[in-house]
Amino acid sequence: MNTFFYILFTLSLFVFILGLVKPRLIRLPSRSRVCLYVIPALIITSILYNSTLDPNKAQSAQLTKIETLEASLLDKETEIEDLTVALEEAEESLKESEEQLELVQAEEGDTDDLIEEQLEEAKLEWEEEFREQIEEELEERITAEISEDYEDKLAALDDKIKEKEQTIEEKESAISKLEEEVASASTDSGNETATTETETAQSSESASTDSCGPGTVKINSASESELQAIYEIGPDRAAQIIQLRPFSSYNDLKRINGIGDARAEAIKNQGIVCFD
Repeated sequence: MNTFFYILFTLSLFVFILGLVKPRLIRLPSRSRVCLYVIPALIITSILYNSTLDPNKAQSAQLTKIETLEASLLDKETEIEDLTVALEEAEESLKESEEQLELVQAEEGDTDDLIEEQLEEAKLEWEEEFREQIEEELEERITAEISEDYEDKLAALDDKIKEKEQTIEEKESAISKLEEEVASASTDSGNETATTETETAQSSESASTDSCGPGTVKINSASESELQAIYEIGPDRAAQIIQLRPFSSYNDLKRINGIGDARAEAIKNQGIVCFD
């Protein structure tokens, strides 16, 4: 029984010390309430504990503990008074800070409009920068899409042009073959006539006379339309003939772009060119 009251007294003392440090840990609002509730509990447990001891020892122990508790209580009351004074000083300091804050706010009241104007200007500038950034991004995106589409179309056109060029080359090679075949056929079929015309052309080249027979084309003085009557001579080649004049022989016609041995021979076989 003596041990039980001792443990109870020890627990009460622990609760008292804990309440003095932080009252809310034992669910009391202040230290004065801790003293009000816990000190009687300590006294009661002390009395019960001492009642289980010898009367003399219990009384002396009780007196000693009561004196100790009273001294502790006085110390705590003094501490409470000090804390109360510090709290009052803190409240006065807080009031002074509030008064200073009110004065500062009153002084800065005139600058509120200026700050709002600055904020509004900053907002407008930010909106303008944001709008410009969005416009630039949209322009870059649209330009990229258009350029991609344009590049695709150009690539398609290049492919078509290459196909057309290949087709033209194939047709030109086929035409050259046909011209060679026609030239060889005309040479074989009219050997005597070609010989006679060759002799006549050579005599006309060597004679250097101003007379040309009827139906002939004076290559060195004929107009562009008259030159187109010559075999394989179109507007482009007629213009070249006018630029490259004078011509003195059929071999000299090879200076014209696109006129080779076969075409020169075919023009010679036509027999209407006059080198006057």
